[in-house]
Amino acid sequence: MKRILIALVLFAGLAWALPADSAPPTIGKTRTVILIHGLYLTPACWDDWRRYFETRGFKVLAPAYPGLSGDPAAIRALHPDPNLARLALPEVLQSYREIIDGLDEKPIIIGHSMGGLIAQILLNEGRAAGVVAIASAPTHGIVSPATAGFVHGFRFVRNGWGFVDPFASDDLPLTLSIEKFKTEFANGIPEPEQERLFAALTIPASRRLGKGALSEVSAVDYEKARGPLLFVSGAEDHIIPASVNRNNAAAYAPSAGVTALREFDGRGHFFIRQPGWEDVADSIVRWIEEQR
Repeated sequence: MKRILIALVLFAGLAWALPADSAPPTIGKTRTVILIHGLYLTPACWDDWRRYFETRGFKVLAPAYPGLSGDPAAIRALHPDPNLARLALPEVLQSYREIIDGLDEKPIIIGHSMGGLIAQILLNEGRAAGVVAIASAPTHGIVSPATAGFVHGFRFVRNGWGFVDPFASDDLPLTLSIEKFKTEFANGIPEPEQERLFAALTIPASRRLGKGALSEVSAVDYEKARGPLLFVSGAEDHIIPASVNRNNAAAYAPSAGVTALREFDGRGHFFIRQPGWEDVADSIVRWIEEQR
């Protein structure tokens, strides 16, 4: 019924890259988890996950992007909000740096979609003990605009076009229609629940922030030693296809750090709220404990 493809991305070069008496960095004893949401969403998308991790002894934080901590309906009512339109990746990254720098320990960061990209950047900066990137937006250079449609499917290009459309104004945030939410973003979720989640969680998205995934701001050093990194993807994801996460994971081949990839059948982009999300969370917790 459910097939889980678990592939530890182990590479031949790793053995000689590490001294004989050393080992890749581990997550260590940290029990702090930061949950980072993606575009079109608020931290409320993590409510079930927050409770899940808290019952397992973790301290959980789920901060919003700057200026997006309010009620989704109130945020939607401000559209087109010039403050939201100005939101860009450097500002969002800085907000999470400041939160992390105020903690007593390096956190485990779990990010969804754009949150997965943000988590990878913070890991590369040495601010995370380990990262789980769920349906992650790719780091700089993973997706070539010239070949994206051929490699990852034209649905992927179509769904991301609103952020890169040269004729669209960056001062007009993107909105997500209920139709696109149902068919592309939250596919795999029963329709009544799709409608409830759309009303309860979705907000407009900054084009400037979305473009950050294609800029050098999202570049990381793939060879750098860092804590464990797990990519989790859904086989039916139309927003960030599983192939994007495979390519992103493979880019870390030279790193002296654990890189793993887990792909779940039947899961769309928003599978953190899809029925059976607990199976994904269970898998993540087991992986975290294995990295200590």
